[in-house]
Amino acid sequence: MPSRLDFSEFHGYIPQWPLATVKQQAFNLDYAYNPDNPWINFNAGVWYTRTVSDTNTSGGNPREAKSMDVDWTLATSGCVIVNPDATNPHEYIVPDRACLARIGDPLVKANPNIGGKYSYVNAAQVNAYNTRRGLNLSNTMNLTDKLDLTISGAFQKNV
Repeated sequence: MPSRLDFSEFHGYIPQWPLATVKQQAFNLDYAYNPDNPWINFNAGVWYTRTVSDTNTSGGNPREAKSMDVDWTLATSGCVIVNPDATNPHEYIVPDRACLARIGDPLVKANPNIGGKYSYVNAAQVNAYNTRRGLNLSNTMNLTDKLDLTISGAFQKNV
């Protein structure tokens, strides 16, 4: 995703998003009937596709809190130190655990994670399930040596 490539604070590292999974099945059956008749050159086809796609393209992050505890975030923002000499992304932000315990613990007790409201979810994931089926019909008529007329129709249903 091009918008994710500018992670300059990670000193040349780019986070790896989870891989997507896409499974698609497609089936078709065609039939042609072309007797020795200038009025009949019939073609028919039926088709069916089913796609299950689980991608990570919603714009969110793979591990994002379902809800944000704004009070805790603001109160503990001073408990985090940025390490400009980090050699990898995991060393870039250094938490002061004593500060987090001193300032953050009373806030956590006052506003606990009830019902998983602060649990991590995959906010990047998009799930799509598509089933389509269709029918194509056509007939070409030779009206003269220099003029043909084709009548066709295509029908599709999304389920």
